[in-house]
Amino acid sequence: WCPRRFVCAGGGFQPVSAARCGVDSCLFLCHLGYPGEGPPGSAWVLSCNLTSLNPRVAWLVAAHDWATVVCSQETHLTASSWHRVGSALRGQGLHGVHSATGVRPGRLDGASDQAQGCAITVGQGAGLGSVPVAPPPCPSFLRRAVFARVPLWRGGPVVCVASVYGFCHGGDLEGRTANEDLFEWVVGALLGQPYPWMIAADVNQCPATVPALASAARAGLGLDLCDLLPSLRVPTTVGAGGPANRIDAVWVSQGLAPWVADARVVDVGLPTHLGIMVQFRGRASGSPAPPVVVRPGFRHLFHGVGWSALSSQCHAQVWQAVDQVDAQD
Repeated sequence: WCPRRFVCAGGGFQPVSAARCGVDSCLFLCHLGYPGEGPPGSAWVLSCNLTSLNPRVAWLVAAHDWATVVCSQETHLTASSWHRVGSALRGQGLHGVHSATGVRPGRLDGASDQAQGCAITVGQGAGLGSVPVAPPPCPSFLRRAVFARVPLWRGGPVVCVASVYGFCHGGDLEGRTANEDLFEWVVGALLGQPYPWMIAADVNQCPATVPALASAARAGLGLDLCDLLPSLRVPTTVGAGGPANRIDAVWVSQGLAPWVADARVVDVGLPTHLGIMVQFRGRASGSPAPPVVVRPGFRHLFHGVGWSALSSQCHAQVWQAVDQVDAQD
């Protein structure tokens, strides 16, 4: 059997003419292998600070020609403008989620209802699921972070992705504390998920100095990709004199790290930031999703995934299992 329109992308079948029956048929080419024996799945993810998405919709559409997932920060969109931009993206076969711009800005956010804003967009055919998270300590944090559950490719790992825009504080104590609280909430939300995770962020300070990220690294729960690929340890902002400092980063859970095939800091034509491109690739076609490790010390994170709705009997069974893990650690 073969569909009338068959697109061969490295597999073993090529369309050939079958004039007598009037339909397309397929010719097996032994040097290309059988269906399912093609190259492992692969996906590119792009993280970038847009400094306003409104004039860059065409740029975002073009980025999806090669990127499966685009995590953008500082979109400067209101709830109504995201509705308009989202409609334009759907017209191009893209769909996505945006942070809660309907929430009032906090005192440190400034007065503008267009401040901050993050989005996660995926190409046609890619899935996009919701991620249950606990309420943040400050409601306006919902403006600065958005979460989505994304399968990187068909049959590949499902990843909880967060696109985050940190507080721009310049060393101010109050702003820096708010930034640390923001990332503590984000990291906590992701560690409570039953999937590997990725954070794509404009941290607005050196990522290694954020306590929640540094603690995750020390516990072996995640890492900055520049620790895996030192070539990424370069400035990511662009001023009048060229690159200035490294405040943009992509972090992944430890179980997702073996799937990272390549990563680069590149100029993708944005005003003040370079982009971070990450390629994930399966080790073999049909590989299972990477393992997820739930470590002791994060018990409270169960409360972010519907814990209160479970029965007391279920609670007791979970804690018994966790106690056994604790005893073995």
